[in-house]
Amino acid sequence: MGLTTLKYSVYVMYKTLLIEDDAALAKLSQIALAKRDLEVFHAADGFTALDYLEENKPDLILLDLNIPEIDGWGVLEAAKNRYGISAFKVIVTSARRDMISRARGTLEMVDCYLIKPFTMGELLEAIDEALPDVNPANVPD
Repeated sequence: MGLTTLKYSVYVMYKTLLIEDDAALAKLSQIALAKRDLEVFHAADGFTALDYLEENKPDLILLDLNIPEIDGWGVLEAAKNRYGISAFKVIVTSARRDMISRARGTLEMVDCYLIKPFTMGELLEAIDEALPDVNPANVPD
């Protein structure tokens, strides 16, 4: 009687909160996120993002800073207050190129600060760095 090796994988679908008020960019981002099998909730404004955060803890937040109602930094502060500073990964997607905004990203401990316009390849690379086990190339056989 020989030994049998069983191969199995544990599949975890990460929750992603996509905060983006540009509908076209949000759609493209959702397509990119689908390539990594991420569960996505899209919020086009700060209030919708806060409503989502009341009931859900995302694993990843894709955060536009210039959104209606409450800016991205305000949403991030609320998420950190609710779930803790290291409870999720954050990728900022912003047109703000100035050093002050980028320095704030460092102080807020964001995982990546992508300046718009960015490519979907750059977005996927940032996601792969933030959540390395969602990249199909990193999953062992």
